[in-house]
Amino acid sequence: MRYDVRRNLRVSPLDGRRPCPKEPQPLAADISIDALDQTQQRIVAASLRALSASVRVSGGTVQATVAGPVVPTLAADWQKHDATRALGRELAASWEPLPGAIAIAGIALDYARRALVMGVINATPDSFYPASRRQGPAAVAEAALRMREQGADLVDLGGESTRPGAGAVSAAEEIHRVVPAVAAVVSAGGPPVSIDTSKAAVAEAALDAGAVMVNDVNGLRDPDLRCLAAERGVPVVISHMRGTPRTMQRNVTYGDTVAEVVRELKQRINDALDDGVDRGQVIVDPGIGFGKRVGDNLRLLHGTPALRSLGPVLVGVSRKSFIGTVLEAPVEDRLAGTTIANTVALLRGADMIRVHDVPAALQAVRFAAAVRAAERG
Repeated sequence: MRYDVRRNLRVSPLDGRRPCPKEPQPLAADISIDALDQTQQRIVAASLRALSASVRVSGGTVQATVAGPVVPTLAADWQKHDATRALGRELAASWEPLPGAIAIAGIALDYARRALVMGVINATPDSFYPASRRQGPAAVAEAALRMREQGADLVDLGGESTRPGAGAVSAAEEIHRVVPAVAAVVSAGGPPVSIDTSKAAVAEAALDAGAVMVNDVNGLRDPDLRCLAAERGVPVVISHMRGTPRTMQRNVTYGDTVAEVVRELKQRINDALDDGVDRGQVIVDPGIGFGKRVGDNLRLLHGTPALRSLGPVLVGVSRKSFIGTVLEAPVEDRLAGTTIANTVALLRGADMIRVHDVPAALQAVRFAAAVRAAERG
C-alpha cells in the first residue's frame, strides 16, 4: 500500500498505541488530514459528521475525533469515491493491527508482549559517547554477550559515527571495522545483530557475515541498499533525517514537526516498497537528534502515536544532546534523562528502544508495560 505524500493523513489512537493481534481495538482515534481539495474536504467532512464525529475544518485541513470501531467504516466510505479512494486505503491500512513481531533470522521478535531493547555497540574511535566504543572483534563480541545477559533482544553495530559534524568513513574502512566484529558476535552465540550503515556494500558484507537487520539513519535513500534489503528479505529501520550527519544541524526548520516527519517517512517507505522491500519488515524511526532542534525532539516523543500509524516504531534517545540541554547534563550524566525519555516514548507507543544502557532500559520497558496493564484493568 503506497502513501499519497501530497496529503498528510495521520491517525493516532487516543491511548497512544495502535493494537497488535489479540489486543482490543482503541476506543477512540484522532484523525488529521492536510492539503485536501474542496471535493475531498466535502466528502471527508460529510462522512465524519454522519458518524457523529467532532469535526474541525480549517483551510484544506480536516481534523476529527472518532470512535475506534467506526474507523474501518469510515475508510470503506472514502473508498467509494474516486477523489478519496487513496485516502480510504491509507486510513484502513493505518488502523489495521500491527503484526506484533519482527521476523528475524528464523525467529520472531515479539514486540506485542513487550517493547524490544536494542543495545548500541560502536566499532568506532569517535562516537559521541565514549563508553559505547569497542575496538576489535573480541571486544565487540564481549559487549554483545553482556548486553544479551542484561536482557537486550538484539544489538546494533556501527562502524561510522553519525554524530553532528562527524567525518565520513569509506566503505572499505567501515567494512574493516564491522565485518569481523559481526562474525565474532555470531561465532560467540551472541544476540541478533543489526548493521547500522547507510552503504549498500557495508550492509551486504555484514549480512554475509551474519547480521540480520539493516538500520539506516539516511532512510534507505540509496536504491542499491533498498534492493539489497528486498533481495535478502531482512527487516529494515527507515529513519528520518534531512541532509547528512555532517550537515543535518544547519538551518533546521520545521512548521509542524510531527506532520512533516510523518510525510517524509511516507516517501521513504514508498521508495522502499517500490524496490521490493516487504511492508511487514519495515520499522520506522523518527530520527530524534538527527536534524532536529530540542523542541522538535520533544514533540516527536509526544507524537509517537502518529508515527505508529506507519508501522512499528523504534526510538533512539540514548544520552543524546537534547537531553543534556534540557537537564544541563554532560553525556556521562544523562542516564536518568535517557530513562525518562525512553519511558515517555514507551508510554506513547514505541515498540523498540535503542540504548547504550540495557539494564536501565529494560526497567523502563517493564515499568511502562505495568502502567499499560493497570490502564487496561
